[in-house]
Amino acid sequence: MAKRHKVELLPAKVRETFERMKQSSPNKLKLMKIKGGYFVYAYAYLYDENQKRHKYVQHYLGKINDDGTFVERKRSIRHPESFSAYLQSNFGGGIENALNRLLYPDVVTLSALRVLSMDSRQSIAEIAKQVGIPPSSLASKIKRAIETYAISKTVELRPDTFGYTRYLVTVKFVSESKPSDEAVKALLEKEPRVQLVLRMSGDYDLAIYLLAETTAVLEDILYQIRSSPVFAAYSSVWHVNYVVEPYGWFVPLRNEFFEHLISQKVWHRTKETPKRQQSQLTFAEYVVMSEMNKDASQEFKEIEERYRLNVGSAAYAYDKLIGNGIIERATIVMQRLPAKYLAFIFVVQTNIDEFNRSLRSMLEEILEETAFPTNKFVYVANVSSPYGIVLLAPIYLEEDLQKLKNELAERIKGIKLEIAIAANVLVGKVGARKFDMKKSQLYNLLQQLKQNKK
Repeated sequence: MAKRHKVELLPAKVRETFERMKQSSPNKLKLMKIKGGYFVYAYAYLYDENQKRHKYVQHYLGKINDDGTFVERKRSIRHPESFSAYLQSNFGGGIENALNRLLYPDVVTLSALRVLSMDSRQSIAEIAKQVGIPPSSLASKIKRAIETYAISKTVELRPDTFGYTRYLVTVKFVSESKPSDEAVKALLEKEPRVQLVLRMSGDYDLAIYLLAETTAVLEDILYQIRSSPVFAAYSSVWHVNYVVEPYGWFVPLRNEFFEHLISQKVWHRTKETPKRQQSQLTFAEYVVMSEMNKDASQEFKEIEERYRLNVGSAAYAYDKLIGNGIIERATIVMQRLPAKYLAFIFVVQTNIDEFNRSLRSMLEEILEETAFPTNKFVYVANVSSPYGIVLLAPIYLEEDLQKLKNELAERIKGIKLEIAIAANVLVGKVGARKFDMKKSQLYNLLQQLKQNKK
């Protein structure tokens, strides 16, 4: 019988290729070692209405060679990477009509996306109760949405709870020439503290979101990056911002962050450390964090078998991580949006008194509901240098950016807007989802402001 190979025993290049495939695939993947070869399968648990039970199905994708190359099966279920390629392959000449349907999902699909964003580990039956339609009708809608928007299931983690501070670095090149996307990506993806890199045009050329244990560590990382051949030859201005993310927005963490950094926080009983320190994780907690970050739809039993954990220990570790606020929730990330681009908007505070007086109006702008598959802003954060707010907005229609600029300028006073167009995500993922804004921190603040005015 074919047995799954333990992740930690895989050849390094095989493991790297498989992890990249898991990150980019909207399907659940597994790796099996059969007669010395490494074979990749997509799998799922589907509900059989006739037999009234879940059935396990799998589909062979291809083989990973020892050198890390992936040999794809001739017929693969992997989806085209670009949204235009997806539309072309699935709708052909009917792209315009299809795009309208995808830009404006029906009410049931929007409700399902919102429920999944708040807890992606819920079953179809549980989601159906909240949406108000039969499970059999909802299953096809969710399957279509997962495929269309390339939805992956992950967990929303708060890095400050285990010793990491968030930073946003913006870069503007003052020379005519700039480093290539390929060179920037190759350099920055090697640093596990870097979680997201956007290549932009406009007021900024790069946005780098990273985590660091201390300011000293941060300074060392940035010095190494700026001194590298990729950046050293180009004149540029760098700004470093301390970031505070309000409850409701997040940046997904890369798997490399867990493999290279968080793995060092695992407690092992020794003579010198007979008891676990507060900052340390048990092996089960680390495994659950890492595996749920890769795929939050995994069964705990499956994780326990893979890592030879005691029965029930993975579920216990997950509940404990939730209880301690390290994991906020299991959620989703939409990796393929029908958006033209992302707008990076820096709302710089120039007059704190005027800004504070327009706070309620600003919150109403940020929290405004849309008919699109995501929230109006897929990222919101307070930053410190200069003081202000960073917003990341998917622009679905050509006129939306100008409309958004006008709204922000009209509703928020005492500010200056600095805007860049993010056309390329070089490293990491943007936390695009349909969060329930009534559960957000900013919604609660807005209600307080309304109450105080009464």
